[in-house]
Amino acid sequence: MTQLNYGSIVFQYSALKGGDDEPDLSDYKEYKLTEENKGFQMLQKLGWTEGKGLGSDGGGIVEPINKAKIRDTNQGLGVTNPGDVDGDDDEYAAYRKRMMLAYRFRPNPLNNPRRPYY
Repeated sequence: MTQLNYGSIVFQYSALKGGDDEPDLSDYKEYKLTEENKGFQMLQKLGWTEGKGLGSDGGGIVEPINKAKIRDTNQGLGVTNPGDVDGDDDEYAAYRKRMMLAYRFRPNPLNNPRRPYY
């Protein structure tokens, strides 16, 4: 029987969840909005010119706002997964969370259908 450690469980969980939550911005460095874009047209009507900052004096931000962290569920911003082990958890809470993750990712050699538990 193979024994799983916590690191492998977290790796499996992050792989199922989709990996990194941060967007890869290297793909979008060459991408610019065209004049057909409605948002671009609205900014131009309000007096914005490319290369200048936002605001009445042009002293605002010049770079676009990066995309927010992607959320998998319909929860509010800043909500963390209650099953994640934190450094400030006591010994019992950390054990309970590790066992919860181990149960979620337990082996299923017969491929029996399973429902999500939470």
